[in-house]
Amino acid sequence: MISNASQIEDLIRSHNVFDGHQVVKKSQVWGESFPDVPSINAHASNTVFEAIGQVRRGQCQVRGITITADRGLGKSHVISRIRHRLQSESDILFIYMSEYEDLNKIKKEFLQTLASSLKQVGSDNITQWQEVAAALVNEAYKVKNKSYTPKELVTRFPNALAKNPNILDSLISILLQSKSDIDPYLIKAILWTLSQAHAPFAAKWLSGEELAQSQADGMGLPTIAVDSSKMLCQILDLIGDYKIPLICFDELDGTGCDNNGFTRPQVVASLVKDFYNQIKRGIFLTAMYPATWEFQVTYMTDANAVIDRMADFSAGKPIDLRNLNYDDIIGLISQRLKKFFEDNAINPPHPAYPFEEDELKKLARQGLNAREVLTWCAERIKKGKGANPVELAFKEELENLADFMDDEAKIAQALIFNFNTIIGQTIKGVRVDKIEAPVPRTNKINFKIIGEENGKVVKIGVAVIQASGGAGIKARLNALTKYQDYDLTRGCFVRSKTIPPTATLAENLHKQLVDQQGGEWVKLKEEEIKPLIAIWSVYQSRESRDLSEKEIFNFITEKALEKQLLASNLLIQEILSDPSGEVPEGLTNEDALFEEATAVSSEATAVSSESNTVSSEATDFFDDSGLDALLEAITKR
Repeated sequence: MISNASQIEDLIRSHNVFDGHQVVKKSQVWGESFPDVPSINAHASNTVFEAIGQVRRGQCQVRGITITADRGLGKSHVISRIRHRLQSESDILFIYMSEYEDLNKIKKEFLQTLASSLKQVGSDNITQWQEVAAALVNEAYKVKNKSYTPKELVTRFPNALAKNPNILDSLISILLQSKSDIDPYLIKAILWTLSQAHAPFAAKWLSGEELAQSQADGMGLPTIAVDSSKMLCQILDLIGDYKIPLICFDELDGTGCDNNGFTRPQVVASLVKDFYNQIKRGIFLTAMYPATWEFQVTYMTDANAVIDRMADFSAGKPIDLRNLNYDDIIGLISQRLKKFFEDNAINPPHPAYPFEEDELKKLARQGLNAREVLTWCAERIKKGKGANPVELAFKEELENLADFMDDEAKIAQALIFNFNTIIGQTIKGVRVDKIEAPVPRTNKINFKIIGEENGKVVKIGVAVIQASGGAGIKARLNALTKYQDYDLTRGCFVRSKTIPPTATLAENLHKQLVDQQGGEWVKLKEEEIKPLIAIWSVYQSRESRDLSEKEIFNFITEKALEKQLLASNLLIQEILSDPSGEVPEGLTNEDALFEEATAVSSEATAVSSESNTVSSEATDFFDDSGLDALLEAITKR
């Protein structure tokens, strides 16, 4: 146990737990929690818990709560606390939206956010989708007066499926007796999440994305949902039968407007108003600056209707967060140091060491927020020049990036940002003069690079195509071949996957683009796009991180080679280089992955079925007689 003061201080300075950790990230809302002091702004989180209690008790169906606070007061911190407090409660589903890439497609983006949120782990260490699927199965199977925990269903479902391949259709037939207004394909996709092998493909379909034909055929689904907006409403409707959705909208203070001139908070406010009237039950939680509420939300033409729904729990008034008092500061600092002391076997003189009581009391009199206190702590214990705050933010974004390779919009936005930083530079013989985004008259091409190559004007249209299904690939490739329509001299698509063998029209367009029109297929590699997304994310969150544009661009310039940015990034180089005319090597074959996953699942199920460890109850699970009895019981009603 280290107790020597000088040793402790040296260790604290060399492992500054405050430096670069002042902001709650999306990953900390879902994953490991931000160090929390429950007393800080407890009035806000308690308001949400009280609203949930009312919905649970049936006193009301829907509640709306808005939290307002200036930057750094802890809006995301409160949301993170709520998420982690409720994670073990099986009747709550947590949905969190903090990224808004295209305000004109807010419902589509919300569907993707909903599907992505439900892929996160909920109670009992299974996904929230699986919790919903388990509720559906238990409703269908209640004729035998049995119910299974979601964990049991996830464990036993593959075996039941192997015994009776028609089990999904049978369950759907039963469920449609009471849910005739729900698309049967939607029910089927949710039930497929109980199979670990099929769950990723089911979640993709539920997010409104297109599946490859072989994947859709293997799961008995259409390649894509006909109406994603209708599906969104039906998912929320279905969830409301079993769970209370807590729907959080964070990071509403960014810039940007839709085509009608409505700002981000106004677009989201309208979305909340619409869904408030439609869902069976749930909680809407929004977080924004006081000025955003006052000068944007309350200025909407239907402001009264919006406010009555966004803040109905508090009589139309938002819940304000507060600055920290002395006890809050002590709690915040000591909580941040506690794990560090434990991990390093340190016995400090007091929990807030090395900070002294007098200086913390002076700090409290300044009325600071949590971020300001943490920044003060970081500066106070630095020894010499501290770490570059942009580099710390970049490192955090890199570490927390996950599940992004199919996010075409995010990849495209990262590329657009990074190409804009190299305007004026010549890379692979192409001088980049201008980036055009969006490309006029089409939404199928993400951006256009305008420049000069060998004394001639070059205009490269770039599309990120990660879709699985042939229809989506075909539409994007078709646009890239229209050089005259969209004023292109070259078409380039970025993709990490093979084109499915059944997508013959897409394959023909690929050959036309590459073989006949001098276009290019650039392989998307995770290690090449990841730093570009990370630095773009830092730029997007620069205000909340207290970073200036100058700091960020200086970092990009200074660290380009080390961090694979600018001209040093191989993906940027490949997009600008002369087309090779070849299909990239090492592409991901999703059809093969799907077949392999389902084959492995079938083999594991067969082994399990032969094992003596399978109990008699497991053998009875979803047996034919049980289904027959269930169907017969329904028929007699």
